Amino acid sequence: MKNLFLTISFITIISVQGQNSTIKRLDGSTISSDSLTATIENLMAKADVKGLAISVFNSKKPIYTKTFGFGNVETKKKLELQTNLYGASLSKAVFAVLVLKLVDEGVISLDKPLQDYLPKPIYDYDFKVWHEDFKELKSYPEYKKITARMCLDHTSGLPNWRWFEPMKN
Repeated sequence: MKNLFLTISFITIISVQGQNSTIKRLDGSTISSDSLTATIENLMAKADVKGLAISVFNSKKPIYTKTFGFGNVETKKKLELQTNLYGASLSKAVFAVLVLKLVDEGVISLDKPLQDYLPKPIYDYDFKVWHEDFKELKSYPEYKKITARMCLDHTSGLPNWRWFEPMKN
């Protein structure tokens, strides 16, 4: 786990400069995209990481995007850019930072119901992945009051693994 953390830390402290092959780190040093790829592959091997997708951004534009390893280890299916990854708790800190940046920029409010940002109720959208189906929320009108703040501090009232538990009316 320590090596996985080092891998993620290494990747998240990078900022990028240039179009294709020169990546500038926050400390001012640079690394080529080929060297970054080799470093990521080395760290993945040391930490026994089976699959990883990464994008490095410069001025809000991705300039390095690559997948490594497998999307499904058992079947040896390669990880692709289109593969949906389940980040579980690893994504919580990153997501919180992104949400708070949107709040700082005035894009969203922590206390405005999230449903107000959608043109139609979330249960009316067609989802391709089973765990993204929110049709049961139609019988749970309280979901319309859920805010970003409630999601960030785990007070939305929805169960964590909602697709494993029946909704209670």
